[in-house]
Order: sequence, then structure tokens, then C-alpha cells
Amino acid sequence: MQISVYKSCYSSKFKFIDNVNIVSMNHIKKLSLGAFYDENGNKIVGACRAGGRGGDHILDISPMYYLPSKNNDIVRGRSLYLGPNMSHYGHFIIETLSRMWIGQFEYFDNIILSPFIFGIKIVKFQVDFFKLFGIPLEKIKIIDNEFYYEELYIPDQLWKINEHPSKLVGKVYDFIRKFYLNKINDTTQKFTRIMLSDLNENHRLANKSEIQEYLSSVGYKIIYPELLSFEQVMFYYTTAKYIVTLSGTLAHNALFFNEDVHVFEILDQRTPKKPLSLQEDIYLLREISYEYIEYTGKNGHINIENIKSKL
Repeated sequence: MQISVYKSCYSSKFKFIDNVNIVSMNHIKKLSLGAFYDENGNKIVGACRAGGRGGDHILDISPMYYLPSKNNDIVRGRSLYLGPNMSHYGHFIIETLSRMWIGQFEYFDNIILSPFIFGIKIVKFQVDFFKLFGIPLEKIKIIDNEFYYEELYIPDQLWKINEHPSKLVGKVYDFIRKFYLNKINDTTQKFTRIMLSDLNENHRLANKSEIQEYLSSVGYKIIYPELLSFEQVMFYYTTAKYIVTLSGTLAHNALFFNEDVHVFEILDQRTPKKPLSLQEDIYLLREISYEYIEYTGKNGHINIENIKSKL
């Protein structure tokens, strides 16, 4: 792990190009322009998002060399770059948190985020994480134009999209989990069995309500993380012994589960036979036991007997 420091450096204007058609890369939906450059105009690779691979939809085409105009706005003092503004929960807990190993955020005058396709606003779950790490919101700047930086600090990203994580990133998730574990006392009501679900009516599993009804009948409490504060969901994650989760972003929360948990992941049409490679990396990183329930059925309806036979 290291931090790269650049003095008198720049960022170019960030923008996204929609409706692209690249024959050899038909999974690409958008192109991104915008990067950081050192005082000599060389692209700072450590600040680039390595997208466009493994099914990721965003490909960076920013030039490797760029010298902006001399009349840019100046960002004074020490600035820390934490990557694109990931207001999508799944991307945030992997891409953004994997730069936050650095700590000592009080040392910096500015926390820099670059724009991304999810928007330029800071949403509630991000506020919860920034508060946990001691980052005041007034320090955060989402840059949307050319800027000049007196000093820019760029921590290594320990988990890049669709790559295997560094084991060192596990310390970030341990810090978060232990912080909330310390808030739980003996009088707190605990739920041994929970299911993680969402309110998306167009979920890839068309019979999601049937699944929830069955799990509720055998003692599972149905949890909707999107309706709860992060502190509330962390209570469930750190006390449950058996967790059933739908595949996708919900399953990524395994990063915060206790080591003695057992996870059942219900697969869907996207990956019917085994979890996403990213999800398997999460289970391995956290060293927790898991089983996956294969998707068999049609038109998005999983065979409920598959679930009954596993639980």
C-alpha cells in the first residue's frame, strides 16, 4: 500500500458519452473523459478507474497527455482523492472503501471525488460511511471542471473493479464491522436467521414474494436494507448466524458479516449455476462459509423446492 503525492497537478473536465457502439466490446455502454495529470501533463494512472473489463460498462478514453489552460480554479492545501463519486452502494463499498485504508483524514484540507454516471450528489449511505471515518461533508468536493491542485494525495486502490482484491483491504471492512459490534449489548434483541431482500418490483427473480413468504414461515426475518440506516443493518449483519440473500448488490454485504455466519445465496438468470466471480472474492476475503442455490426454472421463476432442500 502506498500513497502517491503530486504537487502542481491538474484535472481535466469530466464528461460521459452515451450510446456508443464498439463492435469488439459490445458490453460498453458509455465512454468517459476526464483524468488527473501531473505538472508535466502526464496522465496519473493511479487515479484512473480501470473500467471496461469483465462486463463493466464504462470505458475511459482520456488522453495520456494533457496540459490544461493556465487560468484554472485552484484547490488550495492538501487534497485527498478517493476516486469517482460512487453513490451506487455496491460500487461504493468495493471501489471507494478500498482507498479509505489511509485513515488520518483530518490531515487533509479537501476530500476530492470525480463525477461518475450515478450523479454528483452525496446520498445518505455515503454520509453514514464518511461520518464513520471522520470525514466532514464540508471537506468533500466533487470536481466537475478543470482544476489545479497545490498538493494531491492518491492512495492505492486495493480493490479495482473486476479484479481480485488485495487481502489488505480486509482491514477496512474489519474496522467497520468492529465499530458496530461494540455498540451491541446483551439486552439487544437478536435475530439468528435473516433474509436480505429489496423493494424492486422488477427483480430478476419474478417469484421473490413467494420466496420471502416461505422463508418467513420457517423463521427468517425479512430485512430491506434500503429502508434502514447503516447502523441498523449492521446490527443484523453482525448478529445473524444464517443469512439468505438475493444475488447481486445485496450479497455484497457479506463484507460486513461475522466470520461464524453461514450464507445462502439465491442465484438468478444472470448467473444461474454459480455466484459472480466478484461475489466469490467477497466470500474468500471474509473467510465465511456459504452455499449457493442454483436457479432452475423459467421466466425468472426459481423452483422453490431448490430453496427448501437447502435450508
